[in-house]
Amino acid sequence: MSVVWEEPVVVGQAPCARSGHTFTCCGGRFFLFGGTGRSNGKARSLNDLYELDTSNPEEYKWKQLITSHAPPPRARHCAVQVDDKHLLVFGGLDKRTRYNDTWLYSVDDKNWQQLRVVGPCPEPRAHFTAT
Repeated sequence: MSVVWEEPVVVGQAPCARSGHTFTCCGGRFFLFGGTGRSNGKARSLNDLYELDTSNPEEYKWKQLITSHAPPPRARHCAVQVDDKHLLVFGGLDKRTRYNDTWLYSVDDKNWQQLRVVGPCPEPRAHFTAT
């Protein structure tokens, strides 16, 4: 048995180079959110959202999603699939501000909603994982 890595053909406008972002599968699609990138030579946190469509194995396609009410820019947050139609984003970091807010993204409606959490909330945090 041999395993061979192949580089797929990828089209569309890819996200800028970044770190601290999340790349989450939801309903068979992949979503990249936030992270830290560069603008005019300076590092800055991002709150953009991209989808990578892998339904055609001959050609993957990037597209930036235009959304409403996006969370504030952040990196080193977590993002998990809630169900086939929703992503949950929690926490993260923007410069010296750590977050403990919770956001829900609707894949179908292409909008964000900040959730009001009942009960004690974890302290603000970054550089963590969730599964």
